[in-house]
Amino acid sequence: MREFTEQSGPQLEGKVDRATGTLLDYFFILFPLALLQLLVVHTNAYATFCMARDGPDSSWAEVTETEMGAFLSINILMGIVQMPMTDMYWSSDMFFELPGVQMTMTRNRY
Repeated sequence: MREFTEQSGPQLEGKVDRATGTLLDYFFILFPLALLQLLVVHTNAYATFCMARDGPDSSWAEVTETEMGAFLSINILMGIVQMPMTDMYWSSDMFFELPGVQMTMTRNRY
């Protein structure tokens, strides 16, 4: 049997090695821009559908690619730093607060 000699794991296009890759480079391996765009289109379309069926929602604003990336990033972080309730990620209690989450997106927008 032949020995496996290829590089395993995520491959960063245009990068010499893994050490030169940023966190954002790895994020875009999982969520390429085309996928973010598709998620935005379908999220906004679903919101339009729901408002046509249930009536307007004055608090709704269309989602952008940047917001979708932030939303997905917060979800990844929530898988790493697990709390009993979602609201706790926006808590003002110093034992629970996560300023990175709070500065990225409001609880209501999330």
